[in-house]
Amino acid sequence: MDHAAATYKYRDSHRFGRFELQPAERRLLADGQPVALGARAFDLLVVLVGRAGQLVAKNDLLTLVWPGLVVEENNLQVQISTLRKVLGQSAFATIPGRGYRFELPVEGADTAIPAAEPSGSPAAVLAAASEPARLRTNLPTQPLSLYGRARDLATIKALLRQHVVVTVVGAGGIGKTRLAQKVAADIAVESSADFPDGVWWVELAALSDGALVPSTVARALGVQLSGDQPPASSVASLLASQRLLLVLDNCEHLIDSVAQFIEAPSLANRLERVSGFIAQSSGPNQTIEKQE
Repeated sequence: MDHAAATYKYRDSHRFGRFELQPAERRLLADGQPVALGARAFDLLVVLVGRAGQLVAKNDLLTLVWPGLVVEENNLQVQISTLRKVLGQSAFATIPGRGYRFELPVEGADTAIPAAEPSGSPAAVLAAASEPARLRTNLPTQPLSLYGRARDLATIKALLRQHVVVTVVGAGGIGKTRLAQKVAADIAVESSADFPDGVWWVELAALSDGALVPSTVARALGVQLSGDQPPASSVASLLASQRLLLVLDNCEHLIDSVAQFIEAPSLANRLERVSGFIAQSSGPNQTIEKQE
């Protein structure tokens, strides 16, 4: 077995709804019965379930599922379509132009233990992708190059040293997302001591209900909210003892909900313990403010 998923030793299975994923046995069960899946579809499912609730970039998926091969992006779309036919259309969220996210709650899953592999191999990359807690980030593993934006990068980094919340605004298509990604990637490497609890990317593009902002933030952090208090309060409690950087991308269609989330007393009172927020939205008048 030379596929990406075969480089793992697993202590247990991953369960979501009526399905059970058994990576070591290369088997998917539905109500206890085996489901027929092709090798690539199975490997793709292993990668996405391993980072359930988090965006996995298309380039990362192509590298992990087709190691050492040059394949068209259409192959990835075909395998996602196959998995949706089995698990349901809502099992995966498509983030246009970026990648995919596994949406079903995963229960009873143990952490994958990567087999020994040379650093930089596809298996090593997959291991890194499956250990967000150790890496303290869910940013794409591919290095990001950005040209001609040195002043903007320096400005945002300086603002983050002075303010809890920084908003990047501007017309659509001018590169706000790539700029924020580069800032976050640089900070994750250069300022990890200042952000001991990580740098986390929260993708809001696929969200249509602003009430889901807190739970989306929690999902990006890889945690499950308790049901005994409002989501915003649960997130506030989660962040109370942490120092981290959250990057909220594509806020424009949820601008009021994002502002309310950040300004909510349950969270605002704890923001000084959080290293910072970067919120990105289109439109010159859509700035998210927080009283210092």
